[in-house]
Amino acid sequence: MITVYEAHIFGVAETLQPMQGHQLRVETDSVLLRIDAEEAIKIISELNLWKEATALLAYHTAYLAYRDALVLQQRTYAVIRNHLMEMILLPEEMRMRVSILDYIQDRTHLSRSSILNVLSALKKGKYIQFIRGGYLQHIESLPEKF
Repeated sequence: MITVYEAHIFGVAETLQPMQGHQLRVETDSVLLRIDAEEAIKIISELNLWKEATALLAYHTAYLAYRDALVLQQRTYAVIRNHLMEMILLPEEMRMRVSILDYIQDRTHLSRSSILNVLSALKKGKYIQFIRGGYLQHIESLPEKF
């Protein structure tokens, strides 16, 4: 899963190497526009936008590698810590729309109880603050290992 905040283009890779498509979930008011792949390739070629298309593909590839590094081959605490550090960087308005539990469960295969156990211990240790409903307010300092 990838989170974007500004205008963004999805599907460039799929126009070059067809796949099944995308699943998108919006968390704020959004406008989605669709264009056929053939038309998109024609516009990219006519306007010589291949450099921009390549930059977009590189961004998505780098994000997938980043996401995999966050989740794969790590202990539960490290995965949760990484997602908390990512989450605190979100604008406050977005953080107040999605609970910590939902944010982490949507992006990992961790169980609800595993996530809640770590969050409870972090809150008791005064490492994080969250309000009723599990909305992240503040991170004081998260230990590397817990």
